[in-house]
Amino acid sequence: MSRILPILLILTVTLQGCASVSREHCNTMDWYAIGYQDGLQGHAPRSDLQQGNACSSSEAMSPLASYARGRSEGLKRFCQPDKGFELGLRGDPYNGVCRTGAEQAFLPAYERGKAIFESELQISRLGEILQVNVSELEKLSTSLRHKALELRAQGTASRRDAASLVEIRDLQETVAMVKTEITGIEAAIEAEQSHLRALRQGAPGFSSGRASW
Repeated sequence: MSRILPILLILTVTLQGCASVSREHCNTMDWYAIGYQDGLQGHAPRSDLQQGNACSSSEAMSPLASYARGRSEGLKRFCQPDKGFELGLRGDPYNGVCRTGAEQAFLPAYERGKAIFESELQISRLGEILQVNVSELEKLSTSLRHKALELRAQGTASRRDAASLVEIRDLQETVAMVKTEITGIEAAIEAEQSHLRALRQGAPGFSSGRASW
């Protein structure tokens, strides 16, 4: 790691790739460290490290080979089940960079983390929809109370009374519909929370049991 840390401060420049880098600069960059960071983060091979630029010339094959070696070492650390789980848990995409053997253990862990992420996201979305409906129900209920008070204040029956009765009936129907919607959303949240608990069972950081990896 000691050879990697010094280049972190210039990664924002070096990660721009070889397309705009001179041959001299290309040969002085620490391509092993850059490759290692790419591998460690699960990045696909750089598309700019191809034929037709300064870094792909015959004189620059040593830097490209260093990049490949560094990336290979970084991938060894990245292509572990725990890293796959963390990647999925963040909702980040997997770029298919692990070799077949390592991928067989990596993918199930990644998919489990991704499933937890998606379940948490679904619960959050349902919670937002629930809040909107609850807020709407409060507004409708307030309007209904006000209309009922107005009707009582009118006294004897009249055309105005009839119109108010129709409006009150419409409000009552809308309130009933929103309440039904809220009940359905609450049921969906409860079901998703149950699903999430099952997904978390035995997963690292979510229970005292050991995970399968």
